[in-house]
Amino acid sequence: MSDVLTDLTLIRTAALDLLLAVDRIEAALHPQEPAGRPVTTSDELHAALLEGGTLLLQAGTRFEGRFVVSQSGTTVQANGATFHSPSGPAWDVPAQEPAITDIRLLDMASVTAVADTPILLGRNTPEQTRLEQVPRNITLERVFVPSHNGPLAKNGLENNAINVTLLDCGIADVFNTRPAGILESHCLVTLNTPGGLTVRGGTYSGASINFLSGGDPVDIPGVVIADLTYEGLTITKPPGWMTDGQFRLIKNLVEFKHGERVVIRDCELSYSWGPEQRGWAFVFTPKTRGSVRDVLVDRCRVHHVGGGVNITGRQLKIENPVRTTGIRILHSTFDIQHDSTRSEYGWFMLLADGPGTIDVEDCEIRCSGTSLVRVDDTDRIERLAFRRCTIPKLPKYSVATPLGNNAIRWQEVFDELTFQDCVIGGAPASFKALFPGNTYVDAA
Repeated sequence: MSDVLTDLTLIRTAALDLLLAVDRIEAALHPQEPAGRPVTTSDELHAALLEGGTLLLQAGTRFEGRFVVSQSGTTVQANGATFHSPSGPAWDVPAQEPAITDIRLLDMASVTAVADTPILLGRNTPEQTRLEQVPRNITLERVFVPSHNGPLAKNGLENNAINVTLLDCGIADVFNTRPAGILESHCLVTLNTPGGLTVRGGTYSGASINFLSGGDPVDIPGVVIADLTYEGLTITKPPGWMTDGQFRLIKNLVEFKHGERVVIRDCELSYSWGPEQRGWAFVFTPKTRGSVRDVLVDRCRVHHVGGGVNITGRQLKIENPVRTTGIRILHSTFDIQHDSTRSEYGWFMLLADGPGTIDVEDCEIRCSGTSLVRVDDTDRIERLAFRRCTIPKLPKYSVATPLGNNAIRWQEVFDELTFQDCVIGGAPASFKALFPGNTYVDAA
């Protein structure tokens, strides 16, 4: 009897699979048009956004103006349309109460603006001081800011919203051209928000700092910017910027002045240089009462940069600063340049003001500067550990502190300093004696 029941079950499963296959073939042969309201002109788009719903834009159309998304549940299927605003952001999701939720912007071939920011989500102003006002659950998919430069240019996208997702987007060529008092620029800046940001896929090229989190005080009481994920990205600056003679206030690639529970995974970071801030790939330096904690860098590839990782332990001159800690750098490669003409350091890591725990594991590190790690002061550091790393050529000064080079007096600065199970080339005898648990080879 049990065999009969088993056979019947198999027959039913096969029949269901066949019906599903027929449905898929039918859908492929006779695709349904997406439901939504057709939009063909800028005036129609302004009017449609007042009502919300799903808007289907005419493919290839150029829309002019500032488009404000004020209705929850709005989806804009742009079908490769382009957008330009001569005044204010081209796309704007404002702060209001109750908050705007569940917004999708899809397939925008180009978003540009004369204003400082082509895409503005929420507000970094007194208009947004309560969580109830913060827009949330916003998805941008295949949305591109192909060029944003000029005397007013500042950000490609300013994010002050909750639970924002960017999928296969791109922001490029962002810089300020004002001849005096040039402003810092960013591809993507995250400011007045509790966070919840996922950036997955795409290229972010240009700007003083490609990705910045924090920098201004958060206007919402008690809020910590947290839960930020950057995955599968290309983060770079055009190499041609190094030689074309135009000043663009080049600083770093990824910088956190406020960010907790951060993941940076499977990213390529390249081409950042001095002298403005030495061209660091990663900067973790809390400012404006921000905190930087629990950061994971995993499977990243870093090359043609002036410095690897710059970590400040706490913001000084404020009451009860939160200590930077929980920095983990795993399974990544670093090729760090030193160019004295641009005042680049060529160091893998710079530490200041007593950070907490820093763990570097299963990484390959090549650096052409004088130090692998440089410590700026004698504030105590809880732990710096290198495990299972490959360092083909140890720099002249391995771990340099104000008390001496080559880590000889490391106990006066670090609670714990570890090199364990690493392969290290060209280490001096003093370093080998301090850290015997490694494989030492000739310098590559």
